[in-house]
Amino acid sequence: MKTPGDFSCQILKLEHELLISLQGNLDMYTTSILQENLWGHLDPDINKITIDCDWVQYVDSSFLQFLTRVASQVETVRVINASRTIRKIFKVTGLDEAFIVDD
Repeated sequence: MKTPGDFSCQILKLEHELLISLQGNLDMYTTSILQENLWGHLDPDINKITIDCDWVQYVDSSFLQFLTRVASQVETVRVINASRTIRKIFKVTGLDEAFIVDD
């Protein structure tokens, strides 16, 4: 899905997993777009969500709150390809303990 401001969100549904590829900044506005799209794909069979942040330059607290809500719906949330800056945000906030954050 393409949205204004060069933000895009693509969701691929596998048997028990959602793969989410993001591009652009994750602020209050774009996180709400992501949330609306995700809830449309989330069902009881989904137990894992992998979020590819390879093309994400910036995240704010709304994205972190979103991840916390998502984590209450599934067994595992993985964030992959996060920049060093984004990984540092996870570490400083302690969310690296709650989510699997891979390079």
